[in-house]
Amino acid sequence: MAPHDEPHDSLPTSSDWAKLVGSQRDDQYTPMGQIGMYGDFAMGVRRLRGWRRSLGLTLIWLIIALLVAGVIWTLVEILFTQK
Repeated sequence: MAPHDEPHDSLPTSSDWAKLVGSQRDDQYTPMGQIGMYGDFAMGVRRLRGWRRSLGLTLIWLIIALLVAGVIWTLVEILFTQK
């Protein structure tokens, strides 16, 4: 028999895993918990002050600018270099 045939009562829940790893979120192993953790990470830049905030915002804008430049470059290559 496969190891996944255990009764559902014996499987650990998200709260059980959170207790084992010392998480501060009870729902970190659910889709909504993951989204919440990403939001917490992204909002961490807003809580910073001084040079760390400036550096974080600069990195964010640099990444966005590089992504936009990559999309534009790809579109130009596709549209104008067709044979």
